[in-house]
Amino acid sequence: EYIQIPELSDAYAYISLNSALAQAGIDPAQYQQILDMAKNIGQYYPTGEQLTSLISKYVPVILSGVTDQGTSTASVTASGVTAECTVYEATLDEKGAIAIVQALNDTVATDTELEAVLDNFGTLFAQLGQPMDLYEQLKATLAQTAQEASSSTADSTEYFDFKVFQDAEGNMAAFSMECYDAPGAIATDAPTINIKFPKSGDQIGFEASIAMEGEAYSITGAGTLADGKLSGSYNVNVGPQAVATITLTDVTTDAAADPVTGSASVQLVQSEMTQSDSTLQMLASFTPVCSWNFSKASKSGSLTLDIQTGGASLGTATISFAPAEITALGAPSAATSYNIEDDTQANSWISGFKIDALLANLQAAGVPESLINQVMGTGDPAAAGAAAPADGTAEAVEVEPAA
Repeated sequence: EYIQIPELSDAYAYISLNSALAQAGIDPAQYQQILDMAKNIGQYYPTGEQLTSLISKYVPVILSGVTDQGTSTASVTASGVTAECTVYEATLDEKGAIAIVQALNDTVATDTELEAVLDNFGTLFAQLGQPMDLYEQLKATLAQTAQEASSSTADSTEYFDFKVFQDAEGNMAAFSMECYDAPGAIATDAPTINIKFPKSGDQIGFEASIAMEGEAYSITGAGTLADGKLSGSYNVNVGPQAVATITLTDVTTDAAADPVTGSASVQLVQSEMTQSDSTLQMLASFTPVCSWNFSKASKSGSLTLDIQTGGASLGTATISFAPAEITALGAPSAATSYNIEDDTQANSWISGFKIDALLANLQAAGVPESLINQVMGTGDPAAAGAAAPADGTAEAVEVEPAA
C-alpha cells in the first residue's frame, strides 16, 4: 500500500491497509469479502432478458389503475428553446391505486421469475451478513396492503395528474406530475414535479423543478448538440437564487457511441448562502472538473479530476484502466519510501514536499492571500514562498505523536 503524489514529492508514502481499516473500525476480512464480491457483482444482477420480461409484465399491471384523460396540444419552452407538442394526460385516484395494489398482489404471488431475481439479490445480502428473503417480504407487504385497501371506502377526492409531452419527431419533450386535493385545487403538501427538455434544431433547453410546501428547487439551462455530443451550462437553484453552475463539454449522448467522452465542472455561485458559510465561501473559489474517456471496444478508459481556481490547475488525479496481465509490483526502495505510521519517517516525507509549483499556481491564479493561507496552512503566502528552500522543498512539519 504505497502512495505517491508526484506534484509534492518523488518519494512514496507507505501505510498498512489493514492498520488503516482497523483504525476506521472496519474488519479487514469483511473488507476483503466485499472486494471479492465486487469483482463478480454482475452475477447478482438480472439479465437483459429478465428485465425485459418483468417490464413487459408489470407495466400493464401498473397502468391498469390509471385513467386516460385524452390528448391535447401545447408549447413546451425551457431556457428559450420551444417545441410544439402533443400532450398525453392521465390521472390516478384512490380507487385506481387500490386496483393497482390488488393486481400487483395477485401477479407477484405466483411470479417465479421475479422470485428468482430477488433470490439472487438475497444471496448478495446474505454474503454481506444481512440474510433476507426479499421475495417473501415483498409478497407479505403487498398482501397486507391489499387487505387494508380492500376495506377502504375509496371516497377521497385526491388524485395525481400526469402529463407526457411528445414533440413532432416523436421524442419526449417534457413530463409533469401534480397532486390535487380536489379538481382545480393543487395540494401544497405533496411534491409538484416538472421536467422539460425541448429540442429545436441543435439546441436543447432544460428545466427540472420540484416544489412542495413553499420550497422550490430547480436546474435550468440550455445546451447545443453537435455530432452526438452535448455542451451547455446549467444553474442549480434554491428558490429564485442560483447556488451552483454545472458546465458540460462535449458529453457523448448516443448510447451506442464508442468511445464515450466528455467533461463536467461544478462551480459554486457567490451568493448569500456562500457568504454566510466560511466553508462554502472557500469552496466557491475552486472548480472541480471531471473528464472521462471510456471505450467499450477496447474495455479501457480513464477518469480525470482536475481542481482549478481562476482557470489555473492546482492538481490533477487520473484513474486509467485497460485489460492487462496481472503482475507483481515490487515495493519502492527504502531510500524512496517512508512509513507514515512512524512519526520520524512521516516528518521526513513531509519535509521533502515541493510546494513551489503549487504556490506559484495559486498566486498566478490571483487567489486571495487569506485563501492561500487556508489551503497551505501557512501565514503570509509571500513569506511562505520566500522561506522555502532554494530547491523548492518545504520546511519539516512536526507530527504530534499519537495519544
